[in-house]
Amino acid sequence: MNKELLFQSVKSFNVEKVETTTFLIQYFTLIGLNRFKASEEAEKRINTFIDFINNELIRCSKVGEVCIFQTSSNKNVTNFNLNFFYVQELCKELYSGIDTVEFEVACSKVLKNNLKIENANVTKAKGDGGYDFYGSYLAKGGSDNYTHSVIEIFGQSKQYAGNISRPEIEKFLGFIQKNNQNRHYKPTIYIFASTSDYSNEALQLANSFGIICWTGMQIASFIFNSLSLRIENPKEALLNYIKK
Repeated sequence: MNKELLFQSVKSFNVEKVETTTFLIQYFTLIGLNRFKASEEAEKRINTFIDFINNELIRCSKVGEVCIFQTSSNKNVTNFNLNFFYVQELCKELYSGIDTVEFEVACSKVLKNNLKIENANVTKAKGDGGYDFYGSYLAKGGSDNYTHSVIEIFGQSKQYAGNISRPEIEKFLGFIQKNNQNRHYKPTIYIFASTSDYSNEALQLANSFGIICWTGMQIASFIFNSLSLRIENPKEALLNYIKK
């Protein structure tokens, strides 16, 4: 499905629950079909739409994104999570509402506040050697909660409007290879954080080297889920998150 038209359809209803067939008629009308054809297509594609919803729910659950659909959706009724659009606005603010340093801080705060990573911080000097934020995961166990291993985390952040391409990942790989040698291949996690998304080639390369790729929607979802107080203005909410 065309996601932009799907989002437009949800906004046109602006309710959390709508009859599935009614929603699909609206969607296919926006695509350009007349009312009769839209109704016909809605009946024909209802099972495909439910599969699409389930796949989106699974995908969002795996990567930690807020999903526009709710799990209670079915052939009769589609339930929406209207918080999705707030998260979209947060994502836009990650790119246009804060500067580069603030985005780096936001990424380090995700490590600290959402993933409970120790010593999460940002690099202070320019020419930081290829990473912008970092932290340590302390693996603990036993009755005394003893730390038995430490996994260092290094992250690079990029405020991009378009998709991250393969060359950007290749640059980060240069740092990774050098860092692994300097650390004598100790346990390490690498994260590439972007305000946008990634090309297929970039994702394939990142996955082949075990690099975790954060999209703008993932980061915005992490931030949204950690907000104890819902602030109506997404930019204000983002700035408060960075400062706390």
